[in-house]
Amino acid sequence: MMWEWSHDASMVWWMVAGSVFWGVVVVAAIYLLGRLSGGDHEARQTRFGPLEPPLEVARRRYAAGEIAEDEFQRIRDMLSR
Repeated sequence: MMWEWSHDASMVWWMVAGSVFWGVVVVAAIYLLGRLSGGDHEARQTRFGPLEPPLEVARRRYAAGEIAEDEFQRIRDMLSR
């Protein structure tokens, strides 16, 4: 039995709309779960340890002698903008 083109086309559009709808639902659920499970951004752990503010990293590197004073001043000025 041959179906009319209008019936086939409407069925395709419903399948596309349903796929898009469920895709949006899944992405929204993943996003919301991520937002709800995440705590304070500064307290999050990385693979290499706790996150450190950039200025603290620059201070630590300056204290260790890894960077010169003028580079530390430049970094500090850039971060204070």
